[in-house]
Amino acid sequence: MICMALGALGVLIACHDSLTAEQNACIVLMTFLLCGSMSLDAENMRDKTKYALAALMAVLTPLFAMTFIMNNWQISMVRLWVMNYMLYFIIICIVLVLTWRFSVSAAVCAVLAFLVFLLNTEVTAFRGTPVVPTDIFAVGTALSVSDNYTPVMTTDIFISAQAMLLWIILGAKLSIRLKGNGFVKNALAVILIFALIVNWNLGMSKYFDEHNPDTLHYDKYDTAVSNKKFGTLLTFWLNAKRMIIPKPEGYSKAKAEEVLKGISVPDAKESIKPNIVVVMDEAFSDLTGLYDIGTDKEVLPFFNSLGENTVRGNMFASVYGGNTCITEFEFLTGLTAGNFDAKTNAFTQSVTKNVHSLCNDLKNEGYTTTAIHPFWEKSWRRSEVYPLLGFDNTIFAENFGSGTEKAGASMRSKPKFGDYEYVRGYLSDSESFKKVEEQFENKSPDERLFVFNVTIQNHGGYTYSGKDFEPEIKTEGGENPSLEQYLTLANKTDSAIGELIEYFKSYDEPAAVVIFGDHQPNLSFERKLREPYQWLGKNGKYVVPFVIWTNYDIEEKSVDIISPVYLSSLVKEVCGLKKTGWDVFMDEMYQKYPVLTLGNIYDSSGTVKDAAAIDDDIYRKYKLLQYGILFDGVKP
Repeated sequence: MICMALGALGVLIACHDSLTAEQNACIVLMTFLLCGSMSLDAENMRDKTKYALAALMAVLTPLFAMTFIMNNWQISMVRLWVMNYMLYFIIICIVLVLTWRFSVSAAVCAVLAFLVFLLNTEVTAFRGTPVVPTDIFAVGTALSVSDNYTPVMTTDIFISAQAMLLWIILGAKLSIRLKGNGFVKNALAVILIFALIVNWNLGMSKYFDEHNPDTLHYDKYDTAVSNKKFGTLLTFWLNAKRMIIPKPEGYSKAKAEEVLKGISVPDAKESIKPNIVVVMDEAFSDLTGLYDIGTDKEVLPFFNSLGENTVRGNMFASVYGGNTCITEFEFLTGLTAGNFDAKTNAFTQSVTKNVHSLCNDLKNEGYTTTAIHPFWEKSWRRSEVYPLLGFDNTIFAENFGSGTEKAGASMRSKPKFGDYEYVRGYLSDSESFKKVEEQFENKSPDERLFVFNVTIQNHGGYTYSGKDFEPEIKTEGGENPSLEQYLTLANKTDSAIGELIEYFKSYDEPAAVVIFGDHQPNLSFERKLREPYQWLGKNGKYVVPFVIWTNYDIEEKSVDIISPVYLSSLVKEVCGLKKTGWDVFMDEMYQKYPVLTLGNIYDSSGTVKDAAAIDDDIYRKYKLLQYGILFDGVKP
């Protein structure tokens, strides 16, 4: 009865003119198959025929689940289909060992696939992103807000439900238990197959990374894109696998805490406790200072003129052209991308509970902490991660202005807040900085603020052709429009920085402004390093500038090279703030390894070191502390 009702409903839905041709075809096909399955006479089948059909059903289940239930039609590579197939087949094998019925194992797999698809669809409708492994640690929070959510019903859910029901009916009709003289042999064969599949899958992640070009790496930023390109199950499995970080050799929480207790922390000096603004500017870099690039006018005249009451230098980032959140994670925590794994992203895969950070230290000093990012709150899971890092307040696109609009379903869709200045569709740095200033206009006189602003104006790519943007910087030869577009953006950032500094010059409370780029832009041009930077070689693309400027007297200083993991400690030093044992330890690390990033480690002599080959005492302690702070709740 249910089947006939769904079939009739399917015919009605298929007549709706708003559906795509693919959706219409799927509904008609599923309706036809559902009606046909009801007339299947399995009672009078011979056991051998039933066995054969049930086994065929089990073999086809992964393909059926991927296409009709999980809606993963867009997987384009055969090896990705195979990888997803093997993961589904593991589920079938597990159920088969428990039930000894091919058709039941196939039907159970179909039901599980439908439940995953339904959950993904509902969660995406609620928050804009599908389920990710880290959601396991936020089930309580999800349940607490579930009363505010109204379930949705989509055409794709209906098709998926039809497909699941078809497989349940076939499973029920073809249900026959494996038995007879070959039972033991069948059992052993199934167990052996399962063991081989599991063993093969242990190396799947490595195979995936080694056999796919950069353009095919799954998208940690936008899980919805990865689910379509690589399959929902494979994407989830790859992310989940990288959440499991092995403990460093000899690690225990007690040992990590013992290391911290053994660090001598100097007495805190009397400090004016300035307000602190940190701007991590998207793709901000001094390409014309680093490389031999000729331009018709200076790109960063204001930024490069800062000298009075300024500490400035070069910062060696972990990333190039993307993965912004790795730099912000390193700056805020002092942990180098969390765990030395180039394929793991701390924000999306590691930060699942409270992690000690600069925010915690400043809150202990009485600061109110606020994070501002004029993009979607779910980008890099910031809305979940920022509170775990200690931020009291967060301001994202959703609450930046009135009437926020989203052009499409993708996380990369540019938000519109209202009557603001936009550059290539992104909120300008000038407007972003005005939101920073707004925090200071509205604070109480006895309040100290730490405001962390991650901008968006200079986000790649750099081939924008809209009439509302014209390159204002010309390069010699004029043969690289993308480079000219980026340099124009950097020049606009320079002007905005000037506005921000001018604001705090006249601010009547002590303030420190910290500015650095998260990474260099992904651009193609002749990278001829200027003489002072030639020692960097191919690693020059990881260098970005930083400044720490104050509106009161400090000792000016130039820093040759530093890493994001050390910058927060330097900020504390410049501002005269109390340092923790972790800060003291990181100061010692800096003396030995001034460049400590995800992909590069340099010692104090400028020699590149292999992380796997470093075996000195301080580096071993760093790995213990890093693991303890990120995963075990160790607090400096």
